Amino acid sequence: MGMSKVILASGVFVIVGMYSLSFRAADNATSVVALAQAIHSQTEQIALAGTKFAAVDLGGSASIPTILPSGSVNLMGGTVSYRTDPLPSSKLKVTSVGTYGGHSVTYLATVEFVSPRWQVKRIYEVPDAAEFSRLN
Repeated sequence: MGMSKVILASGVFVIVGMYSLSFRAADNATSVVALAQAIHSQTEQIALAGTKFAAVDLGGSASIPTILPSGSVNLMGGTVSYRTDPLPSSKLKVTSVGTYGGHSVTYLATVEFVSPRWQVKRIYEVPDAAEFSRLN
């Protein structure tokens, strides 16, 4: 009778131990994905800010300047680089690249003059397979 209790207790101990290991592995995997997603979100916000910097650099004049704004700014622990290019219409294209923690996100935006300032009208994230593979 005593031996069966020892075997039963040992089996329960092994089962609880295996559940504990699987929960720890799942917790670690969740933490890795959450951290990668947080870094990616921060990088997206930095890249988005670059489009706003370009719109502000254009000023309050409806005419397209001869020297289009571009620059690089350290922001929120990362860096944003933006460049403005003309489009066939009276709009401009802004390419903004945000980097943070080894991640990089690129946004393309169209900017147009809406009195009294230039405003970002459409914005698209450029897909990067290497960047999205970090989230898996």
